Amino acid sequence: MHILLVDDDAGSLLGMKIALEILGHTCDTYTDPLQAMRDCIGLGYIYKYDAVITDIHMPAIDGIKLAGLLQFLVPELKVVIISGFVNDAIRQHAKHHGFSTLLPKPVSIQELSASLQ
Repeated sequence: MHILLVDDDAGSLLGMKIALEILGHTCDTYTDPLQAMRDCIGLGYIYKYDAVITDIHMPAIDGIKLAGLLQFLVPELKVVIISGFVNDAIRQHAKHHGFSTLLPKPVSIQELSASLQ
């Protein structure tokens, strides 16, 4: 799979990229969700991705809004939401927007693999 990774935490982003590449995937990474959105929409990059993995809490735009917009453009896009803080309210917020895959950070390689199946 070719995966878009968006997380404002550079350390988490690097860890996920390494784990996904070990699993045989290729990844493009962004720490700036607005830049990811500009590249995906403005440059048409969104059509090259099979999945997006994004953090919820980021500056400027949250991951649920970003993923929702990208999935609106490409409905078959697989979406995985991650968060350093997961509680019932966050689960409900994600589910309300149609996202059932919510993983707590730090995300293990096994969780990443299973979420992309």
